[in-house]
Amino acid sequence: MPRTAMIPLRAQPKGMCKIADGDLGPMRMEMPAVKKICNMFGYPVFMRSDQASAKHDWKDTCYLENEQQLGSHITNIMDFNIMNDLFPQAIVIRDYIPMDTLFTAFDKGMPINPEFRFFVRDHNVVGYGWYWCERAIYEGTRSGLPRYWKHKLKKARESIGRVEINKLIRYAQLIANRVDGYWSVDFCRGKDKVWYMIDMAIGKASWMPEDYKEIDNRRIKNEPGNRK
Repeated sequence: MPRTAMIPLRAQPKGMCKIADGDLGPMRMEMPAVKKICNMFGYPVFMRSDQASAKHDWKDTCYLENEQQLGSHITNIMDFNIMNDLFPQAIVIRDYIPMDTLFTAFDKGMPINPEFRFFVRDHNVVGYGWYWCERAIYEGTRSGLPRYWKHKLKKARESIGRVEINKLIRYAQLIANRVDGYWSVDFCRGKDKVWYMIDMAIGKASWMPEDYKEIDNRRIKNEPGNRK
């Protein structure tokens, strides 16, 4: 998991709406901490709220290359949250980890990387699937996609064999051992070929991959290292 820091927000919903409109006054107490953490981690960094990242608008929201972008990116992230009836309680800063990018999409340079979504429920891994949906990429990208993008996506998915899948199942089980309830857990492959856990969300609010597969994890759960 990337190094992560959370800065609690004091602003109430009315103040958050002001931030979404470009007035950072309601965040004046938090901005020094945000700047300090970004500089400590080193640019570029990945930034989001505790609710959403607006990642499809990548270069205007969650991906920060320098301190000069902070104000506009916070505004854009907050605007996305408010427009989706989300009222964040924190700004989240993460180390930016270069991923094993296949191509970019969604008009704002969002990297499309090898990624799987797992679901865990009551300390058990219950299923998983390849994160990306071709239709969502195609319909969400108006500026055009690179040639052979479907082939690249398909080849990447097919290149991930049972050994890697089992490794991810074990990683997901380690997380499941430590959380109650129903969650989605996302893993992404880095440029260094290491798989990173990059996100978790409430399961009932998470999109389920098209090729979702249920799994019987009794064997995985009983392996050494996965027991509570």
